[in-house]
Parts: sequence; C-alpha cells; structure tokens
Amino acid sequence: MKNFSKYLLIILLSCTNVFASSSEGNDFNDVFFGKGYQCTRKDSPIYLECYFEKTGQDPTGQWVSLRSFEIYKKPKKNKTLVGKIGVKLNNNEEKVEIGSLEIYPEYRRKGYGEQAMHTILGIYRSSKNESVSFTHFYLTVGLFRDREAARNLYVKLGFEVSEYMENIGYQNMILPR
Repeated sequence: MKNFSKYLLIILLSCTNVFASSSEGNDFNDVFFGKGYQCTRKDSPIYLECYFEKTGQDPTGQWVSLRSFEIYKKPKKNKTLVGKIGVKLNNNEEKVEIGSLEIYPEYRRKGYGEQAMHTILGIYRSSKNESVSFTHFYLTVGLFRDREAARNLYVKLGFEVSEYMENIGYQNMILPR
C-alpha cells in the first residue's frame, strides 16, 4: 500500500503545476513561472504557491521579475496558510531581493520560515536557471528586538551584513548566488 501511495502521488504531481525539487533545491523549473504554480522541496514540511507575478520593465526602465508566494503547511489537502514571502529579480542590478518574509505568529519557531527561504534559494539557484543573471541574494532586516529571530535565521542561511543603517534601524544582508 505504501508503494501504491507513492506512485499515486507521483502521478498527481505530474498532472498539476507543481515543481518538485531534491533536498538540495537543484531541480526547480525556471523562475518565470506564474500565478497558481506550486514549489516544494522533497523533504520540506511546507510548499509555496505563487499568488502574484509580474515581469517587465519598472518605471525607471529596469527589467524586473516580481513573485509573491503564500507559504502552506503540508499536507496539501488541509491547505493551512502559515505565511508569505516576496521576491524581486532585478536583472540590471544582478540581485535577487527577498522583499518580505512573514510567518504568522502561531506558526513561528516551527521551521517554516527557514524552509521557505531554502525553497526560494533553491528556485533561483537551480541548474535550470543558470542563464538568469544575478550575482547575489539581498535583503533588508530591522535591528529591532522583535526581528532578532529573522536576523539569526538569515545568518544561519549564510547571509552576511553588507551595510548597517543604525540611524534608521536596519541592516542590509547579502548571500552569494
């Protein structure tokens, strides 16, 4: 029965807009997918569902790709929303900006934020996206006490402080591709 469930899951996944990846995150399809697509990692307790996408030139003429994802707890049949994450690929500045990561209070400290970040990093680092031009990931995080867990998470993932903006209470962090 266990093998039957495994094969049924494979068939169901192949019939939907799901991008599955290995635990290393190297098997995601391209970063230009749109609304409704789901991204998951093999051993992750969450999956991401794209609810907003836009690709084109911004008002300054720079080419950008925006994606916003809802973070859902597995299993999918219970569809429990635990947070959101937004990403912006700026081709001219050669960076992928993590614009926001929000895990709802009742789901914090359960690893969902870390898994969402691993999934996002995996999507953009995928070998299928080697032609996408960027050199690093970028984010801004507050220096306030309530953001300490977020800062610790980003450091755990390998992000390093690139600029302190103590006068306004923020810091910029980067992670090489």
